[in-house]
Amino acid sequence: MRGLFIKTGIKVAMSSLGVKRLSKEYKKLQEEPVPNLITKPLETDIFQWRFLFKGESDSPYAGGLYMGGMEFPNTYPHSAPKVYMITPNGRFNLSSKGICMSFTNWHQESWNPALGVRTILLGLISFFYEDGHTAGALKTSDEDKRELASKSIDFNRNHKDYMELFQDNELETPISKISAPKIVIIKRKRVVRKGV
Repeated sequence: MRGLFIKTGIKVAMSSLGVKRLSKEYKKLQEEPVPNLITKPLETDIFQWRFLFKGESDSPYAGGLYMGGMEFPNTYPHSAPKVYMITPNGRFNLSSKGICMSFTNWHQESWNPALGVRTILLGLISFFYEDGHTAGALKTSDEDKRELASKSIDFNRNHKDYMELFQDNELETPISKISAPKIVIIKRKRVVRKGV
């Protein structure tokens, strides 16, 4: 019985360490946001986060908004989180197992507690634009990726977490304006010179 109490006490201590660390990281991300990225914990569980990033304009993902999730273990920051995608994207599948990267739960042996939410998401987004293969990666054409990008906002708007966390986000607004181009006609004045 005593061993159970000690293990439970450690779990509670680790959990509170995770809460403190994730709260601090969230505050820092609010103060110093990453361009084209929004990330927030669920209101009901600080160990469950959602992120949203905009596809780069010079890629097949242009015009897309991609939502994913991170599940942090109670032992965070001493254990890596699971990272997965929610929005269909053509790069990563939507498996509940998550994406295999050196800084996710697939590779606890290479996890470093100095890594945090910002580093994880920057690594994921960087890998998103590469063609490297890993567990959870897909091989699709650029045409398929463009089609999924064009459908991504509608997909997200039908997802409960998107509507709760990202309904009025600054990433979607510029994309909406781009999709409905404004036509501007410029007329030049004709200058007539009179003879000297």
